[in-house]
Amino acid sequence: MPLKPGQKTQLALRMASARFLDVKCATTDDGDILAELKGAASVVESRAATATSRVKNDEAVSAYIETTAASLAEFLLAPDVAECQQALNVLSHSIAGDGTRLNSKTVPHCASGVLELACLIEANVRDEASKLGVKLAPVPYIRYRTAITGNSKTVHPFSVAGAADISPSQPEVSITLLNAALSGTDINQLSYVLHHEIVCHAFQGYKAGGQRENAPAASAWSEGWMDMYAYDLAEEWVATGPKAWVPARGEDAIGQIRAYHDHRYLNPTQLDTSAATKRRQARNSYRALAHAYLGSNTSFSKEEAGRMAERFSLMANSHPEATSHELDEICAIIGAVLLDSEDAQKWSAIAEACSRFIADENLLTLKADLWATLN
Repeated sequence: MPLKPGQKTQLALRMASARFLDVKCATTDDGDILAELKGAASVVESRAATATSRVKNDEAVSAYIETTAASLAEFLLAPDVAECQQALNVLSHSIAGDGTRLNSKTVPHCASGVLELACLIEANVRDEASKLGVKLAPVPYIRYRTAITGNSKTVHPFSVAGAADISPSQPEVSITLLNAALSGTDINQLSYVLHHEIVCHAFQGYKAGGQRENAPAASAWSEGWMDMYAYDLAEEWVATGPKAWVPARGEDAIGQIRAYHDHRYLNPTQLDTSAATKRRQARNSYRALAHAYLGSNTSFSKEEAGRMAERFSLMANSHPEATSHELDEICAIIGAVLLDSEDAQKWSAIAEACSRFIADENLLTLKADLWATLN
């Protein structure tokens, strides 16, 4: 269900505040500027808290946001406040609509700002795939939806959660945000969630065309192996992404997204002990494949070995025959060899099997080659 006008307004204000006004993400220790950031954030949150009761239709949204932006004029000693004001003014002219429209080749502004971030991250995923020689589905491809919840259990222990549904002809990625003030940490964690949903799910098996089945929560490949790759992309994003969408950088940002990532392995929901163990093994197997490449070819640098593992992962994930069951089987075999054996010949055989798949994209041959390493 599309967000109501008041909800869109509220979320737009909270997103802008989190992006620009969080003092914990400030790069200055100037007391006057920090005080201004706190004051500006307080003003924006007070306006956000009353938006749902005051903004009843789309026509009222723009004026409410413009008024909020104007109220920040007294805090313009801090450059980040000016950037927040500018972002709000841009949103005020483009916020009308249901917020569920498709992304496009140009990065759009939307009702809350979530779609803008989603499109930037989808573009980042596509760019990284292109560098690896992997072509993903054409644009537009993914439909994005945003929801707000007052139930903290839905997103616990964070403020954001994601989901994907690839069964429709046009896959959908849904983002749920807690109905509360947001922080810079939440924005960075949202970037990780989006990377996960896009990489692990939205593009899975897309080359098959037609209807696809969603991977179950217990899928070690989707939720462990591919999530490790998605995390790497998210870590690079918080290091090099646009400043307006990365409130904190460096070790602070890495710690924020790592906390979310690790929670999925240390405290997984709805998984029995066996499935949770397989998920942890899967992310370790992904890392081990890069080591196998490094050990099997002395001409590989560490970076080149990692890129080979990334390319194999993306090609396998998007393969037309790549059902969740097939991918979990591949993940399990690779893990059984790389995590349980120190046999250098077997490690080389795994790397060679994955390289042959990169060359011929034959999933049956890959499985046969991988099974042979267990003998």
